[in-house]
Amino acid sequence: MHIRLGGLNMSRKIWYQCGRKNRYRDEHTANYYRRVFEAQRGKKLDYYWCTYCNGFHLTSLVDETCETDDEPVYAAI
Repeated sequence: MHIRLGGLNMSRKIWYQCGRKNRYRDEHTANYYRRVFEAQRGKKLDYYWCTYCNGFHLTSLVDETCETDDEPVYAAI
């Protein structure tokens, strides 16, 4: 089954991952709404680039590994 969303045809699986979420056209806008919703909800959020719609979405799954300064992180060579 395909669902039509703003000129895009997408499968039900992709719609569940992308189409039902708010899409932000650029990183600045996604970051702005991330901060607004964090203040309103008191929950840490992050944003990510979506390859299906070429936009950004918010997520509550925050990568905690980058949040701490406990251990140094070294680049792989």
